Amino acid sequence: MSKKGPKEVISNLINKLSSEYNSTLPLNQSTTNNNENNKILTDKIDTERVVNYHGSSAGASSQEFDIYRNQKKRERERIEQMELEANEEEEKRLLMEKIERNRREADERTKKNADKRKKKKEKVLLKKSLNNNNNTNDSKNDNTSDNK
Repeated sequence: MSKKGPKEVISNLINKLSSEYNSTLPLNQSTTNNNENNKILTDKIDTERVVNYHGSSAGASSQEFDIYRNQKKRERERIEQMELEANEEEEKRLLMEKIERNRREADERTKKNADKRKKKKEKVLLKKSLNNNNNTNDSKNDNTSDNK
């Protein structure tokens, strides 16, 4: 019987526990309702890597405090940057809304003025046509009266 080192013992225990855990506690289960075989499908457990593994400075050495302080500073800068970007996006959105609103109003004014010009032109043309009709009728009347 050979002696196992502490690393081998620990790795064997971890493998054994993880296999038992995976077989007894599946996360994403989906069952099939076949009469012949009901199977439980399991997926691997997804874990996120923890970047900020340092907590507060309580119970830590003096070296840990600098790490904690730097992490807080980076997080504060990241949040400030996110807020800055959000404010810029909001300003852009408001500016685009204002530009669109001004464009719509200008189009409405232009259409309104174009309608006014069109009505005025039609009115002038109508007057001209009436004057021409009156003039031709008068000249016809004059011609017929002269012939009598």
